[in-house]
Amino acid sequence: MEVVGRTAAGQRVLGYVPQGGYAAKTVVADRHLVALPPGAAGEELALPLQG
Repeated sequence: MEVVGRTAAGQRVLGYVPQGGYAAKTVVADRHLVALPPGAAGEELALPLQG
């Protein structure tokens, strides 16, 4: 239910996808996105959504 990727503008983000995120590309509402800081790996940042 979470994805880590880039917006069309190139910003790395962590997103919550209520219907699941098993895709190469997905559409996520802005309210479900969190900008990732530079250098963040991403994988470990998805853990808070699991809890």
